[in-house]
Amino acid sequence: MPNFVKLFQDEVRRLARKESKGELGRLRKENLELRKALSNLKRKTASVEKQLSALARSAGAAAGSLAESEEEPAAGERARISANTIRTLRQKLGLTQAEFAKLLGVSGQSVYQWERQDGRLKLRRATRRAVVEAKGMGVRQARARLQEL
Repeated sequence: MPNFVKLFQDEVRRLARKESKGELGRLRKENLELRKALSNLKRKTASVEKQLSALARSAGAAAGSLAESEEEPAAGERARISANTIRTLRQKLGLTQAEFAKLLGVSGQSVYQWERQDGRLKLRRATRRAVVEAKGMGVRQARARLQEL
């Protein structure tokens, strides 16, 4: 009798494996199809986001051009000013940080911070104009302007 029970259990296991193998194969195929669909959706989403950012940039540029047409910025307002620009200009004029700050109408601490930053400086419009104006000065002219202030 124990043989019959063992044979019966083995047969049940074999049939269960056969059934589960068929179901797993179907589920694997569905899983593969879903992964492909997800990949396609991610690709489409990325392209739509890229188009959206391009539209936003062009809309921002259009809005910016409208604002520029109302009030035309001076050439100096668009100048690229970096920490190196500030440092070399100050040294060219032979001024201390405090004197240079007084010439521009800012605090000495501002000049100190600007000279230690990386990349392009984000300055206020009036300060940017003052820096561009200082670029056009010579040593004597800068000293004379400081005497006036």
